Amino acid sequence: MLKFNVRNQNIQRIDGFSPAEKSENYLEAIFDFKTEDWKGVTKTAVFENAKTKVIKDVILVNDKCVVPWEVLESNSVIKVSVYGVGLSEK
Repeated sequence: MLKFNVRNQNIQRIDGFSPAEKSENYLEAIFDFKTEDWKGVTKTAVFENAKTKVIKDVILVNDKCVVPWEVLESNSVIKVSVYGVGLSEK
């Protein structure tokens, strides 16, 4: 399981897990949003394989998702980012 802390526009991976290549429908990513600016928005994780340049977007449900297997190929670094859409209710 991949775990991330997100504060404002900064994301930090906090686990030591080493994912296996081509783990289809297995590897989960969990995001802990630490700041108020993430409340009330639909959050999407973006996964990119740095070697193959495959990019996949996944909408988060309860701040987690399954990592797309397509980015887990070619023994490469995986870049992860998140973005939110919608307005916070105040």
